[in-house]
Amino acid sequence: MLTSSSDRLLKYVQGDSQEPEFNLHSDAKKKMPKDFHAMIYLARCKLLNTTTPDQSYRNNVPDEVYPTRTAKMAIIGVRLAPVVEASHILAHELVASHMQTVFSVHQSREWIRSGYPSEPVLAEAAAWQVAHWRNNQKPDDIDCMLDMLCTHLTGDLLPPGEIGEVTGRMLLLTARDHAGYLNRSASLSHSDHVLLTAFIMNLFPDNVATAFLDSKAPNDPEGHSLHEVFKHDVINFTHWERFADDSAATPKALLSAFIRGAAILCHNNSPYIDAIIPVLRRENADDDTLNETKMTAVLVQFKLRHKPTSFASTRITAESVELVQPNETKKRPYIVMIMELGVGVTPDTLFSKTPTQRKSKTGEKLKKRQAANQSRRASSPQHPQTPSIVIHSAPTSKVGTHSRDPSKLEVIHPGYIIRVRGCDDSVYKVVRKKERDTYKSLLRKSALLADHPRQDPQTIQIVRQQRPFVSEDKASHHWNDIYHDLQLPEDGATDLDMTAYSVGAVAERLFHSEEEEGEKKMDEVEGEERMDED
Repeated sequence: MLTSSSDRLLKYVQGDSQEPEFNLHSDAKKKMPKDFHAMIYLARCKLLNTTTPDQSYRNNVPDEVYPTRTAKMAIIGVRLAPVVEASHILAHELVASHMQTVFSVHQSREWIRSGYPSEPVLAEAAAWQVAHWRNNQKPDDIDCMLDMLCTHLTGDLLPPGEIGEVTGRMLLLTARDHAGYLNRSASLSHSDHVLLTAFIMNLFPDNVATAFLDSKAPNDPEGHSLHEVFKHDVINFTHWERFADDSAATPKALLSAFIRGAAILCHNNSPYIDAIIPVLRRENADDDTLNETKMTAVLVQFKLRHKPTSFASTRITAESVELVQPNETKKRPYIVMIMELGVGVTPDTLFSKTPTQRKSKTGEKLKKRQAANQSRRASSPQHPQTPSIVIHSAPTSKVGTHSRDPSKLEVIHPGYIIRVRGCDDSVYKVVRKKERDTYKSLLRKSALLADHPRQDPQTIQIVRQQRPFVSEDKASHHWNDIYHDLQLPEDGATDLDMTAYSVGAVAERLFHSEEEEGEKKMDEVEGEERMDED
């Protein structure tokens, strides 16, 4: 039975309400059913298929495996929505005992299509369960979410292309958990709103987060910092839900997902982004008005490539994903977050392609063009510098904004760009130092030879000479001289320790600055632009 407030909210979301906006008053939160905790406890029991959900994650219960592998898959399934290639028996067990929903049964009745749809209460129960396990784990224990994903969902269950995206979603959700679930007494009324700035502070180390919060949008002539623009704005997600069309970033979809406490997964063929975190814009800390005109988003792109992508290839804009319409008269600032998780994680010898140092006529021409660009940049004014951040005068049209005639541009929607390379504790606060190897092992599973029992360079090179794949390295071309005009790098010669972060049009190696000085650093920026001009 719906309360009067719930009925009003349902009508507003369905478009049947005459109200121009909906405001969830604090009185409505106080009218939560007294048995809400009992309902969440029951959902936890049903999700784990146990009568004792309060056991610790690594507790050895006599004559009982707790939690079972299937129970862990249920928690991950509800919270992260991975595409799992489960067996018939496993799928049936999840449906029969762990609250998974059957969507359809094949005409042959030999298999079913099932999964975990967006269910706010069930997702809240899963979040409470994870919070309980985290509160009871030992300081030296690996995070329970990471352990469940790495130990029980990799291998033959997750396709290689899904591993990077699921890992990225786990990092974001863990940061949201740390920002919102500070103690086990959290409830639905307490966990709905989390400040976006608090989320960023919990996702990144303090120095990195501060740099992001102080950054400016490349296309904003007023130069407001991210913290100034989003200081009152909030996010609200305890799980992920999957979209099948291009409407994921529209304000209506963002409002609907925000109310359900969900972040959004874009469809597989989405050309620009992989995930979206809905953001509610607020005038002040007491403003809880829900309206589609107040919705914006964090647009997320996950990458598992071992080689960094160029800044010029970042062409995500609010217009390209339909977050804003051409006739909008009000600014709608947004954030683009690019998470390059594979950089510095997987040895290049395990991939089908490796970085190549070319010595050819084309390369000589590119070097001359680079020298000319450096001379031109030296004579042009530079942007102001902030601590640990060097902003180069890169064209903003290449980084998140369309090139337009300023006289015809009525409204500029500031786009704040965050780029993170690598996956360790130097760039993510939610990754602890003791978990570095676990994350590296998890992300390496996407490489073709990552599961080979002997990982020393000599053995891998011998295996590569059998040509399971071909790339520009000596392992693939030791038998010919066709590539005589190239200087092929030795296997493993390329240093991929590129853990770094950047904001806006910035290209800065913060944690390896002593190795990236002067012209070498400028060479990287120019080289990235050349790669996109070819």
